[in-house]
Amino acid sequence: MNKLLSPLSLGPYVLRNRVVMAPLTRTRAGERNVPREMNVEYYRRHASAGLIITEATPVSPYGLDLGPDRFRRLITGEMRLIAAGGYKPADAESLLERGDAEAVAFGRLFIANPDLPRRIALDAKLNVYDRSTFYTRETKGYTDYPSLEQQEAANRQSAVQEKEYVEVER
Repeated sequence: MNKLLSPLSLGPYVLRNRVVMAPLTRTRAGERNVPREMNVEYYRRHASAGLIITEATPVSPYGLDLGPDRFRRLITGEMRLIAAGGYKPADAESLLERGDAEAVAFGRLFIANPDLPRRIALDAKLNVYDRSTFYTRETKGYTDYPSLEQQEAANRQSAVQEKEYVEVER
């Protein structure tokens, strides 16, 4: 079984999987940083995450340069470590298998793949993210990446149209 997709207990909560959606900035929020309707749509599309972290504040603008393996020894008791930092699913799985973290947060990959846990489960191709759309106030690059289901429907429609075109050509 893929450990990324296995449940995780966090205190009184049980996460359905260990795929965590990393926090986002407020650049797409409305007046006075109040979420807009597109923010609601964004979180709805990403609801398959085991946990969604909606806001966060960095420890410092420079980070601590502590990878999960170096940070692990600082974790004691019932604390759980959620690693983040550009992991691909296979690397995240290895991290969990080694016991260096209990869950992995995905940011860029989750932005581009609203159904990331499903894609991991099916070993499906991942959408490529467009970094130029990350810190804008628009919906482009925020709620317009297709889910696997949407891509499959578009592919079926394209195949039907192509077949119809070929038949007309004959």
